[in-house]
Amino acid sequence: MQKSVLVACFLIALTGCTWVKGRMEDCPYTPNCVSSKMQNPIHGIDPIPFRGNPESAMSRMEKVILSMPRTEIVEKEPGYIRAIYISLVFRFRDDVECMVDPEKSVIHIRSSSRLGISDLGANSRRVKEIKRLFDGGLEDDKKQSEDSK
Repeated sequence: MQKSVLVACFLIALTGCTWVKGRMEDCPYTPNCVSSKMQNPIHGIDPIPFRGNPESAMSRMEKVILSMPRTEIVEKEPGYIRAIYISLVFRFRDDVECMVDPEKSVIHIRSSSRLGISDLGANSRRVKEIKRLFDGGLEDDKKQSEDSK
C-alpha cells in the first residue's frame, strides 16, 4: 500500500497531473503540454476568442470536444470543462481543460499528456483542431444571424 502511494505521488509530481477546482494548472517542465495561460515558447498557445455570451461559447466548446473521437467530458461546471482524450493505438490518456474568461471574451485551453516527456506534438495538434472546429462554429453563427435579418 505504501509503495503504491509513493508511486502515485511520484507520477503526479513528474507529469503535473493535478486539478485544482476552479483554475487551470501551469504546464509541467516537460514539453508534453500546451496552455493559453503560459507565456513561454514551449508551452504557450493563444486562447480561443468568442463573440456573444460566455454560456453559448462554452456550450459550443462542449459540442466541439464531444465531436472528437475517443473523448469523454469528466467534469463540467459553469465556465469550465475538463475532458479526457484517449489515443488510438496505445490508449494514452491526455487531459484537456477549457475555462472561459468573460471579461476578455476568450476561452483558455490546456492540453496535457499524463505520462512521458514528449507527446510528439499531439497536444498542440489537438488544440489547433479544437480551435479550427470552434472557429467553424463562429462561421455557422454568423450565417445564422445573417439569415435571420
